Amino acid sequence: MADKMWPPGVPHNALVGTLMVVRQDARIRFKPDRGEEIIRAGMTSGQKTCTFSVLMTADQYTLFRRWYANELGQGSLSFTRPDPEELCGTVIRSFTFVEPFSPEFVTPSAVKVSMALSTTEDAA
Repeated sequence: MADKMWPPGVPHNALVGTLMVVRQDARIRFKPDRGEEIIRAGMTSGQKTCTFSVLMTADQYTLFRRWYANELGQGSLSFTRPDPEELCGTVIRSFTFVEPFSPEFVTPSAVKVSMALSTTEDAA
């Protein structure tokens, strides 16, 4: 089954100062009986988790909630979107929600939506 796309009309750029990226260590460490610890590449790709917030209007938030519930089965399915770590927005990856998103109603017409997304990225 093909991934769903991030909903059109809903912003995807992380708010300044909210993006945190944690990468899985894709290296293998081995301590032989004698000598120094050996470290080598264990995988050609690694998991990364991106935690960030997006500012949405009330209408955009409604679209986002419906997409999350109906298209993603309450966030259980993967989807494609621009990688929030890539500033140019041209790198598209497949993501899954690590946990349900969290809304914060900033004003009656603005919602800050915080989310944690997981993806696999190829080694550079």
